[in-house]
Amino acid sequence: RLFRALRVMLHPTVYGPYLLELADPLGQVVVEWDANWELSPPWRRVQHRDYVRRKHAHLRAEGWHVHCVPLAELQSCTSREAKLQRLAHFVSDHGLERLRADA
Repeated sequence: RLFRALRVMLHPTVYGPYLLELADPLGQVVVEWDANWELSPPWRRVQHRDYVRRKHAHLRAEGWHVHCVPLAELQSCTSREAKLQRLAHFVSDHGLERLRADA
């Protein structure tokens, strides 16, 4: 929802066996949390971390650009506005402005 609030057009996409929740399939761009396995239950974290790392390696080998949002940084933001500002910097720093609806 935060990327949508910034008018960054990322869509759910299935690529091979992977569900890419925030992706630009034509530009082969995917955005994910850098440590999304931390959101998994403790007993699944190691398995999920290995899966995510394999997924990113496979996507990069296929020509995808994988951008990872720092989860800890975003979680440290105390307000929605601070999170939006942090993500706006992420979009700018990673050259994703072209994905904005108003670009």
